[in-house]
Amino acid sequence: MRLLSFATLFLLFGALVVACAPLGEHGGGGDADDDDSAQTDDDDATDEDDAAPGLIPCSGSTLETLTEVEPNDRQGAPQAIGPMVSSLCIQGNTVCGDDTAYGDQDWFAVSVSVPGPVSFTLEWDRTADMDFALLGPDIEPVLELYTESTTPPESGSFTLSEVGDYSFFVGCWTGDASAWALEVTAEL
Repeated sequence: MRLLSFATLFLLFGALVVACAPLGEHGGGGDADDDDSAQTDDDDATDEDDAAPGLIPCSGSTLETLTEVEPNDRQGAPQAIGPMVSSLCIQGNTVCGDDTAYGDQDWFAVSVSVPGPVSFTLEWDRTADMDFALLGPDIEPVLELYTESTTPPESGSFTLSEVGDYSFFVGCWTGDASAWALEVTAEL
């Protein structure tokens, strides 16, 4: 009987984890970057589309550069940036999804102590549908850049009207694994 109870508890916990995964505008559950997908015999490690991307340079003049560090694939466990600075470039790479869910979402958290305008520009280096979303202190989306374009950049701006902790993610809905750079400029 204990085995059945443990199995039931395990299944319920798994369902809870899936139900709590962050949803994107595309309707996909959050973290699909679990490295347990099967490879087919026709996968070729030398194929340019399968090669792991490197980092792409930041195009603007920035005061601070940050490299994405795994694990940061969940909204509940973002990479902490600390206080918002006036100019920041975050570089990383991502695995793309299959047009039903994100392959990878890279989450970040930043603390805002002075409200003001902020702009975001997302660049990437391969054919991919990259997305970005900014969530306010109440965890509601305040800026979403979801276009179905596979060519960069995606950009937008928003006035941070509240002091508090904001979170945002960069994700790839579909396409080739891509290196990306997110430039953030704030008027503090």
